[in-house]
Order: sequence, then C-alpha cells, then structure tokens
Amino acid sequence: MKRLLVLLLSLTAAVVLPFVSSIAHSEEACYQGASVATDATTAKYQMDGTVKGEVLKIDNDMLKIVIKHQELRCLGMPAMTMVFNVPDRSLLEGVKEGGKIKFAAQVTPNGLSVTKLESESN
Repeated sequence: MKRLLVLLLSLTAAVVLPFVSSIAHSEEACYQGASVATDATTAKYQMDGTVKGEVLKIDNDMLKIVIKHQELRCLGMPAMTMVFNVPDRSLLEGVKEGGKIKFAAQVTPNGLSVTKLESESN
C-alpha cells in the first residue's frame, strides 16, 4: 500500500509540477518586458501588463472592441488584430475608432476581455 501511495504521489508531481512551472514562467514574462524594451515608455507599458494598440472598431451594443495590438506577452500572443470583450461600458469612455490606446487583457470564461483601457495622448 505504501508503494502504491508513493507511486501515485510521484506521478502526480511529475504531471503537476511542469504545469505550475509553465504558469509561473508566463506570469514572469509579463514583468520581464522592461529588460527587452527599446525605450522607457515601452518598458512602462510592459511592466504594468499594458500594450499599445489601435482601435479598429467598437460595438457599444455588444460590448466588443477590435484592436490591432502589439505582442501580448502575458497571454503568449504575437502582435495581431482581434476582438476583445469589454466587461464594463465605462472602459469605452473617451475611446474612438482609429484612436491609439494602451490596454491590458486577460482570458475569461467568455473569451478575451479588456481589463484596462485608455486613450493614448497624441
């Protein structure tokens, strides 16, 4: 019985530890951006989890926004254009189609959602 318990614990550790390690690595990548940033402004955005983007479309009725964005290191996504959910209408205040923004996003049960969104001063 002891052998079986030790075997089960060993197998559990072998499966769980790499998964936990990969999560820690992806979160760490969010904060390593400053070391590879090319300027102080970019470093600031990468340190607080935000990236620059351009708003291509806003759907106020469905609370969706289409953003052409830089690499989202925290989510392991390259630069691309995609649709994000907007959980709170107030996040869209002052944001316009064609405008430059800085934002942060996270994976939610409903898909990718914007967690922080502000217009970038020109």
